[in-house]
This record gives sequence, structure tokens and C-alpha cells, in this order.
Amino acid sequence: MAVIARSIGLRVTWGYQKCVGDAREMPVGSRQDNGPGGHVTATATRKRPPHRYDPVLVDQRTRLARRARTIERQLRAEVERLGRTVTVHDDILIGQLAACMVRSEVMRGEASRGGQPVSDEQLTRLANTAQRLVGALGLRPQVTEPPPSLSVYLAGKQERSA
Repeated sequence: MAVIARSIGLRVTWGYQKCVGDAREMPVGSRQDNGPGGHVTATATRKRPPHRYDPVLVDQRTRLARRARTIERQLRAEVERLGRTVTVHDDILIGQLAACMVRSEVMRGEASRGGQPVSDEQLTRLANTAQRLVGALGLRPQVTEPPPSLSVYLAGKQERSA
């Protein structure tokens, strides 16, 4: 394009020097007429791609960030319940585990809604990463008592009411 423009007597400049356009246009090249007044126009522009929001944990006000903080608080409480103090290393592991859990929750939600296609391989990797982080923190699943049978529950309820 520059060779053709020079052959007909136009001076070609590249960049943002004298190009006119709104804030959403990025001039690729401009030509300047050598006639009186030096008229400047943009010869080729391309639109900037629209800002696509990708959920990340940078802005601490988003739902994802609040969910990550909730998971971090629960994990810290669990580590402290085991009688350990949370060290810097544990804090980093807790942050990574919370981020993995939030990301896997988002992906499972997208899969259940039928929105964007979700990679099963990526979900498996997140699950494996979360399992390794849980092991590194030394957390074990809590064994809870099974709920009482219906007859035991009803007998206890009758004793309380009498």
C-alpha cells in the first residue's frame, strides 16, 4: 500500500501521529495529501476487541473472590481446629486450594447450565490439584456419625415432648 501511495505522490506515515478517530479505533496507517492544508485521514482502522470479562480473583468484590475468601476462612479454621498455627506456607497453600475449588465450582456450574463447553480433562486436573493441596495441608475428611434411624429419632422426639 505504501508503494502505491508513494507512486501517486502521497506521503505515508505509520502510527498514531496525525490520525483522526475516536478512542475505540486504532489507526493502522494514515496518508497525508501533499496539497494545500495537508488533509489527514485514516486509511485503515481496525476496531479494538471489546473487553471480555474473564472471571479472575483480582477484584476482591466479585462473587468469585467472596467465595474464595469464604473457602479460605473455612480452611484456616480447619487447620487451626487441628491444633496447628497457620504459617505463611500454609496460607499460600490455602489460597491456591481455594482458587482451585472456586474454579472447579465455576466449571461445574457452566457444565450443568449447558453454557460453554467444559473440558473434562481440565476438571480432572483441578480435582487432582485440589487433592494434592489438601494432602499437603494435612487435612483429612471428618468422620461424622450417621443420622439416627427413623425409629430412634421418633422415640427421642416423644421423650422430649413428654
